[in-house]
Amino acid sequence: MNILLVEDDEFKEERIVNFICEKITSANVDISRSVYSAIQFTKSQIYDFVILDMALPGHDISVGSGPASSLPAGGLHVALELDFAGRKDKIVVVTQYPDIEVDGELIETLSAVSYTHLTLPTTPYV
Repeated sequence: MNILLVEDDEFKEERIVNFICEKITSANVDISRSVYSAIQFTKSQIYDFVILDMALPGHDISVGSGPASSLPAGGLHVALELDFAGRKDKIVVVTQYPDIEVDGELIETLSAVSYTHLTLPTTPYV
């Protein structure tokens, strides 16, 4: 099973990867820490699941790359790119936000589990 974890917090990343590997021994987990690198991963691989943090930096932090400011809806940018590309990867959003705005509609994250499909805007953000 191929899984892409998009998480910029190393502590949360480690806990999520440990949980996945404990529950799914055949899991292959790719790790991305930014919107840009997540989109690059999805250009070369189809994933069974994409696990997205909501607040992500736009690009990876590296020497000389400038500050990586956090995008409050960075995970949504990745989901929109996947949708725009016609991808059908299953997406799980991991966030501490109480709600997420999708195309002008606020969705409470605790009740977001009941959504099986969200209609996303067709314009890519990245």
